[in-house]
Amino acid sequence: MMIDTEAIVLVNSSVATNQSFGTGFVIASSQTTTHILTCDHVVTQMGDPSTLQAAGCPATLVASAPPGLDLAILAIDTPGGQPMTPLALATKVGENRSGDHTAKREHMVCGFQPLYRMMDRTKVIRESMSVSLTRPVQFQVLRTGRSHEGWFMTVASDGQTIREGMSGSPVLWKEGKKNGNVVVAIVTDARVGESPDGWSLSLLSADARAFLTPYLAQLPPAVSQADSYPRPDDPPITNIDDPQNGRWGGKSEHNGRKLGIANLTWDESYLYFDVVVSSTDGSPLQGPVRFHLHDTYSRNIYWIRKIQSDNTAILQEVNGDGVYTIGAQVRDKDGNWIGLEYDLARIRNIPKRFFW
Repeated sequence: MMIDTEAIVLVNSSVATNQSFGTGFVIASSQTTTHILTCDHVVTQMGDPSTLQAAGCPATLVASAPPGLDLAILAIDTPGGQPMTPLALATKVGENRSGDHTAKREHMVCGFQPLYRMMDRTKVIRESMSVSLTRPVQFQVLRTGRSHEGWFMTVASDGQTIREGMSGSPVLWKEGKKNGNVVVAIVTDARVGESPDGWSLSLLSADARAFLTPYLAQLPPAVSQADSYPRPDDPPITNIDDPQNGRWGGKSEHNGRKLGIANLTWDESYLYFDVVVSSTDGSPLQGPVRFHLHDTYSRNIYWIRKIQSDNTAILQEVNGDGVYTIGAQVRDKDGNWIGLEYDLARIRNIPKRFFW
């Protein structure tokens, strides 16, 4: 199952010493505002709500669900004014032919996990895994006596675990060829102990829908990149450690277009640079250009619409703590989408400390 990770974002604090983080996903987006769904406990563990970030942007807490319904809505200013493609909510669970919900077809969870912790720094990575919704559960609210539906999830992918940071991740299944991947639940917690499994809260219940619906309808109809421009296909990731490596044809220059790096500097911890796509055959560059960074970024896909006077598209002020491959999708002179990739490792004077 292919997952569009652009809509799945890191939720964290702008305070550098606050290492708490979780996951959220886009449920509605316009040219000005984007709504992101996450877990309420992800928000509360950040502390000061004025420090909230989602997709690397300052975030505002719009609403928290009633006690026991562990949901919260965040709002951000839509980056670059280009609406993000929201994840659709399912209308039913993926059942087998007998209707037995304990024998589901493949479901997927995608969210953020800690890759490592070092001193006051946490490196996170976006990870996807196959899960089965093995049994239904009821989350009981002791104070009110109400309960909310959910599932216990069993991880089907060998060597993978639902860990801290995955709270707020969507649980998806493919609802037919036309509808694509849809969200049936949200990850609420990892299982205590060594087990890789966890729990999820259903988004199909009446209570969940009553909470979510106003924030789906509050924005103008979402305009996705696919609606604004003919959207290119995303090839599968074949290199987990360096996701864009080998994904876009292996060339930094192809068919009259070139991908490169400009204004590269560094300090003890980070590299700083701009990513540039240019026209090499004299034909006008057409926006938008789609840039792909490493999966460990809180937002790793950017659409740049503005074409500079020198016939370039620039993703400015990127920073990273290691070398990796950057991908880009751009249209050639005939309007066909082509892929480019640039491996930072080819820059010989980058200090060795940035090579993981």
